[in-house]
Amino acid sequence: MTSTKIQNFIIQNFNIGDQYSKVDASRVGNVEKPPNSRSWTGIVEFENCIVLFVTLNKKDRELRHQYNDCFDDSEQIFYWDSQNSNTQSTAKIERIIDQQPVVLFARKDEKIGGRTQAFTYIGQLTALDYEGEKPVQFVFNVDEF
Repeated sequence: MTSTKIQNFIIQNFNIGDQYSKVDASRVGNVEKPPNSRSWTGIVEFENCIVLFVTLNKKDRELRHQYNDCFDDSEQIFYWDSQNSNTQSTAKIERIIDQQPVVLFARKDEKIGGRTQAFTYIGQLTALDYEGEKPVQFVFNVDEF
């Protein structure tokens, strides 16, 4: 398997509001398919961008994995917590801080009735602010609202 870090994820191929599984996202983004559904975590690093796959409803997860990932009431601002292992000096996080392109795929629930749910393509984000360590907490503008 080729590292995602040397592959270009073709952002222009996606339509805002359309739904994609991670395998669909790899096909549409013209990158190598992940070997399994768990291979791509919530943050995937490509040569040209960072892709976030976010499940908003985390009530069934362990407390340490109940990150504060949500939209504000206007849906133009997105709050995102990195995984607990990340700091502001982690390579992926540094790229976000340095304003490299970030794209968001989000879903409300991981599973409904035992079926894995697809992610909705939200579009590109711009980091407006960040703070903290383990996790790093970001405030993003939803650019293509």
